[in-house]
Amino acid sequence: MTPEARHAVELGRAQLDRLRRGDFEAYEVALAGYEAACDALSTLDPAAFGPDDDDLLRDLIVIERDAALELARLRRETSVRMSTIRRGGRVAGAYLATPAPIAGHVNHA
Repeated sequence: MTPEARHAVELGRAQLDRLRRGDFEAYEVALAGYEAACDALSTLDPAAFGPDDDDLLRDLIVIERDAALELARLRRETSVRMSTIRRGGRVAGAYLATPAPIAGHVNHA
């Protein structure tokens, strides 16, 4: 088992945990270190990997997949929130642009 593979998996698990907790600042801060650990694996001689590394590398693939799914979920959630904000802004703009008050409401235009 290579220490590089073990290190990359440990960092990957921590990154995934940060995403799931919503700690985006810590995720961003640690991202370069995680990427460097993954890049280090690609520079190793294939002979450096042992049979135990297969499981670690599979774990790393699963972590990457799960992180990609979590990021996609967060993007969708953010997109929905942004749409709601834009729609609310348009509704408020239309309300304020009406020349006469809407029954029961005070127009502050």
